[in-house]
Amino acid sequence: MSAMRTGFQQTVALRNRTVPRMGQSIHLLQMTKLELASAIEQELAENPLLEVDESQVESENSHEPIDESD
Repeated sequence: MSAMRTGFQQTVALRNRTVPRMGQSIHLLQMTKLELASAIEQELAENPLLEVDESQVESENSHEPIDESD
């Protein structure tokens, strides 16, 4: 019986960690490109450990212009 209870507790703990992440993921997926860019800029400003890889930004920008009408 103890093993079953431990398994249940692990499942509940995992669910409690997963649900907020899923909500955040859904929120990010619903953003327009402009909103996402703004959210990224805000996270970069608030978190000194984050940095932009300029080589990736330049290569991504050279493929396709951003359509801000989304």
